[in-house]
Formats: sequence, structure tokens, C-alpha cells
Amino acid sequence: MQWFSTFRSFIVAGVSYEVYQDCTSPIPCTNPVAGFVGSQTSGNCPFTVDFIDTSVTTGATSWLWTIYNGAGSPVISTVQKPTAIPFNYLGSFLVKLVVIDSCGSDSILVPDYITVSCTTSIGNLLIPDQFQVYPNPTSNYIYIAGENIENEEYIFSLRDIVGRELTAEKVDVKDNILLKRLDVAQLTSGIYMLSIES
Repeated sequence: MQWFSTFRSFIVAGVSYEVYQDCTSPIPCTNPVAGFVGSQTSGNCPFTVDFIDTSVTTGATSWLWTIYNGAGSPVISTVQKPTAIPFNYLGSFLVKLVVIDSCGSDSILVPDYITVSCTTSIGNLLIPDQFQVYPNPTSNYIYIAGENIENEEYIFSLRDIVGRELTAEKVDVKDNILLKRLDVAQLTSGIYMLSIES
């Protein structure tokens, strides 16, 4: 209910009168309808997203955002328009908004709202000339190919930029030809070094 006053002024026989009247008038109360948009919904990592509240509300409003971005715990925000939310990891991520106003609450949950792709670059450090590595950069697999190479056991090691070994695989080469596929989809975007040893 909303309170308001009306005011009337009139003059009778030279005397001025003022009349006030307090009244009530109902304001219709409807439940809010939650809605939002993002400044972008897909891209190659890293990038940031600004979220815009498009909810329809009545009266005072509060917001509770839950934004997953692959960094472990979700980003939680209570501002109307969260900005510069980072997306640095490969995947598709859920966004949820709960809107509360004086008439009730509503929520919207959108699975896979933000889709992030990440490419991985493999440095050619310690790769003998008879080997080729492709595609570079990549986001899923790299292929190591070689012709006219010695028939022996080779060790392929993938290391991060500070030198930590992430994977190591042994491959026996026969018929002087090699074609090896390495899965790098689980790696975060960055630069990695591949070494091949015999």
C-alpha cells in the first residue's frame, strides 16, 4: 500500500481554508522475472565478461549471481551488474541469477551459457630436425611425425614453461616412420615444451 496526501485550498466569505486528506492506494505487486545477458558468450581464453541484469522487478531489489568459470569455486556476486569476470579455462560454464524484490523472488539458471576454447602452443625446443609437430597452436591434439628416423625407442616429454614434466610417453619406432598423437585438451592455455629423446 502506498500512502499519499491530497490538498485543497478554497476561500469562503473572505476566509481561506486548507483541507488535507490522507489516502491509501494499492500498488500492484507482481513477482519479479529474472533475466540477464553477457557481453560475450564465447571466445578463446583468456577473456572477461560483463553481465547485465535484465530482470523485471517491483520495488527494492537484491541480486545473487553464481558464475562458474572453471577456476574451482564459482564467482559469487551481489551487485546488479558484475563486470570483468575472467574466463581462463577450457569448457562450458553455468550462470545463475537470483533476483529478490518486495514482491517475491525468481531465478534463472543457464547451463553452458559461456563457452571457452583455449589453444595450446608447443615450443619446438629439443625436437630433432627429422621430426615435425603440428598443428601448432592447438586445442585438442598434437601430432609428431617423422620419416627416415632410427628404429629405436623414443621418449616424448611435455613440460610447462618452468620445466615441470607433465607427461612422458615411450614409443617404439619401426620401419623408420613415426606418427604419434598426443592429447593436450586437458592443458590450460599456455606455452609448453616438447622434448624427444632416444
